Amino acid sequence: MKVFRHLTSIAFLIHAFGSYGQTVNVDYLNPTSTSTNYDYARFGTSSLYYAGFMYNKVDTNYGDGDDFSIFTYGNRDLTFRTGLGNIIFFPTSKGKIGIGTKSPLSLVDINGGVSGDAILRIESDTENAGSETDNPRIEMYQDGQLIGAKIGFNEDTATPANHFQFDMIQPSGVIENALTINPYSGKIGLGVFVHSEDARLVVDGKIMAEEIRVQTVPASDYVFEPDYHLRSLSEVDRFIRENKHLPDVPSTEEFKQNGVGLGEMDDMLLRKIEELTLYVIELKKENEELRSRDKDHQQRIGQLERLIEP
Repeated sequence: MKVFRHLTSIAFLIHAFGSYGQTVNVDYLNPTSTSTNYDYARFGTSSLYYAGFMYNKVDTNYGDGDDFSIFTYGNRDLTFRTGLGNIIFFPTSKGKIGIGTKSPLSLVDINGGVSGDAILRIESDTENAGSETDNPRIEMYQDGQLIGAKIGFNEDTATPANHFQFDMIQPSGVIENALTINPYSGKIGLGVFVHSEDARLVVDGKIMAEEIRVQTVPASDYVFEPDYHLRSLSEVDRFIRENKHLPDVPSTEEFKQNGVGLGEMDDMLLRKIEELTLYVIELKKENEELRSRDKDHQQRIGQLERLIEP
């Protein structure tokens, strides 16, 4: 506050004589001090101070100058306590609230300074008793509360309880579970609560990406080892006619039931490509052998034709 005047009807209750006190009503409070830096009024005695008010003129230890301060001495707390009313900070002219900083950059600016963390702590359900549904969270709204988001823990409907989640608010309703984190496992869900799925990320819907890199090493090169059993084409043909899918490849029902692992599927497809390559090489050899035999037969036929010519 930059102005220290027109403090009307301030009541100072000065405790003395046990439970008795004295009330002083003033229209203006104008304390004087020997300091040229600030004026103040303190609670306590001349040898023991408890708390006070101060108009700081130029001392940068208490602000930027021309500031009003409420302070305590020692390890005493500064509390604001109301009955049924609210505690309201209502800065005018785009004033800001700074915690740990004299130059806040936003409506509320928390600054840890050159050392230490800047922590905003929010807690609920401190006694952890019974089946309570107390949730610490932050809610944000704009456009007349048509659009918004809720960020925090959910003990209401999450299973297991206490999922950390993001809920999005839109005109048509609330999109729950936009993003959830299971605090017991660290697993993440998009559009779904993560229970005991064997995955770090579970998505209820489609995923679009420019690239997905699977960090598994294909092991299918054993197909080229001399001891690898390569089925004959007649065996493959018989297996397909009986089972309606390739050997070593899951059936349609198995895909529907178990899904597809990208790394496993890539390795499977690579193995089939390598087997096809071996089949092509084998067919090429057979083809070259047939062409060689055909050429030899043509030469013999030519010789026979020359022998029977008149």
